Amino acid sequence: MTRTSPDTHGDNSLEARLLRLEALLDAAAPAAAGSSAPASGELDPATLDRLAVLADRLRRLTTAIDERIRACDWDAVDQMAARLLLDQLTTATRDCRTVAAAATARLLQAETAVTDIQRELDREKQRADGLRA
Repeated sequence: MTRTSPDTHGDNSLEARLLRLEALLDAAAPAAAGSSAPASGELDPATLDRLAVLADRLRRLTTAIDERIRACDWDAVDQMAARLLLDQLTTATRDCRTVAAAATARLLQAETAVTDIQRELDREKQRADGLRA
């Protein structure tokens, strides 16, 4: 198969659609998948970058599928696009869970810090009240 320019939006041939799908994947290649939040609750900046890439990819794959949704019979490219969309949704869900876990860890750390400060303030108040009495 000879590669032609993927800018063939008017062409709905199998080859043209496959080239557009390949270009979509090449244009938005995500960073390595499967990051996780460090135990400290700090969020890996690569995860946020990957989510931005995934959002673009999801939008573009959804558009590609939407353009073919009324086709009487889906061909291999349509099936591949749908499979890629499902894979990207799975990856996005995993990365969103990573972000949520990091946010939860940070909130728990903040809650602990606030609780510790509140205890210290209560001790200082009791000490001050004892000195006044």
